Amino acid sequence: MFSARLYRMAASKIGVVDYRRLVDSKLHTAGDLYTFMMDQFHSSRGFVLELMVAIILVIELAFVLQTKIFSVR
Repeated sequence: MFSARLYRMAASKIGVVDYRRLVDSKLHTAGDLYTFMMDQFHSSRGFVLELMVAIILVIELAFVLQTKIFSVR
């Protein structure tokens, strides 16, 4: 019982509650930053994959047209 009172008194003098609030705020900010960066990563990865699919389709279309043109002659 005495130890608990002593801890509460020391914690209030040192400012443990303020420190804990500051750490929670920084953790929340870090979490928001992580979420933002992961969203950006997934967005850019999706763009690259869509671009690769479009390039593959253009190459395939070029091969189809090339075989059609050369098979006519």
